[in-house]
Amino acid sequence: MSARAITPRGWLLRGRAFILPQTRPARDSDAAAVTQSLWDNERIQIRCTMQSGSLLLRFCAQAYVEAAELAQLARAHDQRGWPAR
Repeated sequence: MSARAITPRGWLLRGRAFILPQTRPARDSDAAAVTQSLWDNERIQIRCTMQSGSLLLRFCAQAYVEAAELAQLARAHDQRGWPAR
């Protein structure tokens, strides 16, 4: 996934955040589109927000989240992208 991690890797069980790079400043509608698209197309429920002109994807990978689920998220972003990628 071409997103840039903004939290340390050691935070995996506490939460991670990634900035999704765009060719223009993010809009609130972009965040909603990412969240909705992941749910509608992949049944992945995750929070995406717009902060300081960037799309921020945040998740908390608890012990019950399997590596395959995180790989599915990465594949979905690689295949579908996001607004103004």
